[in-house]
Amino acid sequence: MPAVHLALQQQFSAWYRTHAASYDEHPDPDEVRSLTTTLFDTAAGRRLSLTLPTVDVLDAVLGHIADDDELSALEVPALEVFSHYLQFLDESNQWVGSEDEFIACRTFIAGLLDSLEDDES
Repeated sequence: MPAVHLALQQQFSAWYRTHAASYDEHPDPDEVRSLTTTLFDTAAGRRLSLTLPTVDVLDAVLGHIADDDELSALEVPALEVFSHYLQFLDESNQWVGSEDEFIACRTFIAGLLDSLEDDES
């Protein structure tokens, strides 16, 4: 895995640890770190990069997770991690795409989370 991906994962993990400390119901930072590694590895295995997680990239990674019997249970947690990851990229000024791409990504993830919540009701 390229060094830039490892550095980004470490920065996100550190950001998330600080972020999650302010909330009671956030997933454990160690679990998020582990899932983040899985997400980056999944992206890399499909020759994709999460340095610019466009809707197409997010969709491909999430699709692979949903279709994989061993990973499918991670679908909702992966959506939650991606939601936080996008927030991290924005807050740390590491989003390298356009504003429209960022809004599309946030809308895509929020729509999937809403859809899954509706399915659970």
